[in-house]
Amino acid sequence: MTAAGAERALLGSLLVGPDGMREIADVVQPEDFGRERHRVLYQLLREQYRLGRPMDTVALFDRLEGHPEVAERLGGAMYLAGLGDHASGMDLAWHAGQVTRAAMRRCAVEAGQALAATAQDTSRELDDVVEAAEQALRALAQRGSSATWSSPDTLLTARMADYERRAEAHARGEVCGLGTGLEALDDLLGGIQATDMVVLAARPSMGKTALALNLALSVAQAGLGVAFASLEMSREQLMDRLVVTASGVDAWKLRTGNLAPSDFDQLVGGSEDLYRLPLWVEDTGVATAPQLCAKVRRLAAKQPLGLVVVDYLQLMTGKALSKEERVSTNSRALKLLAMELKVPVLVLSQLNRGVEARQDKRPMMADLRDSGAIEQDADTVCFLYRHAYYHPDDADPEAAEADVAKARNGRTGVAHLRWQPHRQKFTSATGPSFTPQEATPGTWNANRRDLA
Repeated sequence: MTAAGAERALLGSLLVGPDGMREIADVVQPEDFGRERHRVLYQLLREQYRLGRPMDTVALFDRLEGHPEVAERLGGAMYLAGLGDHASGMDLAWHAGQVTRAAMRRCAVEAGQALAATAQDTSRELDDVVEAAEQALRALAQRGSSATWSSPDTLLTARMADYERRAEAHARGEVCGLGTGLEALDDLLGGIQATDMVVLAARPSMGKTALALNLALSVAQAGLGVAFASLEMSREQLMDRLVVTASGVDAWKLRTGNLAPSDFDQLVGGSEDLYRLPLWVEDTGVATAPQLCAKVRRLAAKQPLGLVVVDYLQLMTGKALSKEERVSTNSRALKLLAMELKVPVLVLSQLNRGVEARQDKRPMMADLRDSGAIEQDADTVCFLYRHAYYHPDDADPEAAEADVAKARNGRTGVAHLRWQPHRQKFTSATGPSFTPQEATPGTWNANRRDLA
């Protein structure tokens, strides 16, 4: 059956048996019809259905009375009356499928023609051409995807199996989600879960990138793939930090070249594991959210990923007029990427300078820079703070706090860490591993972020 024949059969079946509209009203769209007269007629039938009015030929004639131009677009009374003859005994869903598949093919042809024209435009950057192609393909795939509503009877079996897996992991002393390598942080979060967007925020020089690399290294050492996209540091700088963390060689010695033979032995021995780690680094520099997400998708198509890291959000570019709109758009794109790939996305974020004006410089939600959308999109918001940064003479230089201020699926509170600057490494503090939110009254916690 031709595409036009499928359209006539579908419309004729609806005119003969209007109850079928209930089955396809949200599946078949007016733009799925290739012929304009069929598109207009289906729109009319759908309006009649949603208004609770009759959908037979007589009702349509009454509706079109006084609107000869619409009747003419439909092909006239003879064409409309003859559509019922095209109704067949085949399942209505089959006709609907034929119509939507034909629409998909037309869209594919149109997308291909548009991409060919874009590719031939030499004024366009090649990255823009590739990005346009991937966007067109994703739009085409989304157009063809069906609704995925699920009821408890289809969900519970899989969920029960997952609950059993979690219980078994807990009995073995393992983290149910993606472990961070920091016991104090895992105690709070229960690990990072797939599809989570985790925001790690701090003022400059607090150690955001170092902590992100620590987490990436821990995940890669567990055998899971990591994509680390840096918009601030080169891949060589990132590798230097990874080498320092993995080997224990003093970072300043590596930077200045003041390396003894024993340091080289330590470098070689500590770096052997790095050769085999499933960790991919991209020093993107300047990138829009679609460009960065496209690169991650291409990597994920070749290598299974367990974590994506973006360092950092405010450096991502975009077409929005204001910085707030740009950050909001990019934040949402990264959350959607986490849901699409079903992996956690760790997003580093700067804080605004309001922190510096307060006596207590521990961060608050309001300090997230440039957009409130960050807090809204994030499943977890973690602030990194080192008291010695502001009070070098009277504070423990290694004491650090990872304040989980928002945890959609975990607990809020403060994970106590130790900072080893010579190794660019964070470890869990000895003693109590974390302070739950409920145990920090009167000063600052997740429920009282408005207090200075």
